[in-house]
Amino acid sequence: MAFGSGGFVAVGGSPSQSLILTSMDGSSWTRRPFDAGVQLTGIAYAEGKYVAVGFDNVVLLSSDGASWQKVHGPQGVSYLNGVAFGSGRWVATGAFGYLLVSQDASAQGWQAVNLNANELTGVAYGGGRFVVVGQLGRIFTSTDGLVWQEVPSGTSQNLEGVAYGEGVFVAVGAQGTVLTSRDGLSWTPQSLPSSLNLAAVAYGNGTFYAAGSGNKVLVSQDGLSWREETLPGYYILTGLAYGQTLGRWVAVGFSGTILRR
Repeated sequence: MAFGSGGFVAVGGSPSQSLILTSMDGSSWTRRPFDAGVQLTGIAYAEGKYVAVGFDNVVLLSSDGASWQKVHGPQGVSYLNGVAFGSGRWVATGAFGYLLVSQDASAQGWQAVNLNANELTGVAYGGGRFVVVGQLGRIFTSTDGLVWQEVPSGTSQNLEGVAYGEGVFVAVGAQGTVLTSRDGLSWTPQSLPSSLNLAAVAYGNGTFYAAGSGNKVLVSQDGLSWREETLPGYYILTGLAYGQTLGRWVAVGFSGTILRR
């Protein structure tokens, strides 16, 4: 889930079909006809473009969310999970401990980087560095996207997402796991009001939102103190984005779920 010049863009689908939905207001959605032939799993917006990633290491580009171009894949049987921009390049997380790293901001050329890890899930950039999180609580960091170091997380829970805001990285995962770091190197667990399995976290308008499986989301202004907000039902949420020009949050999830706030 991402917000940019073309509005909100949500991606998904099935193993053999892509789904791309766009909305300028978070209320009315349009399905775009482009189909990469694979499920899409992550999307980000920066440098005037949306970058979407998915199965078979597919990478798609769009300047407006409506027209798309495939710039990488299909390649192998691996898949990508998340993507973020920073330090003049894009980094996409993937299965089997691999990353795809773009050669430059254009996102046209990509190279694989092996971190010798389990599955890598979330990625964020802030404070001059990338942070990548993954299964078994593993966290990696890099200032250029090419040379990486692993740092201790203090948990063995699977981590699913990471975001940066207010000078703080926030990583979330299974059993209500929330970790924070000022520098991406030293991480501190935070106490939560619940043990939700968290799949996504995002920052916008001075607020972090974390969501996953359940009838609540978690909210924090600083990443340290968290409170619950009740949802109208039970959902499995996988993505969050804040529309800066609209002052609106949108969350997406399984079975075509789209929630607005």
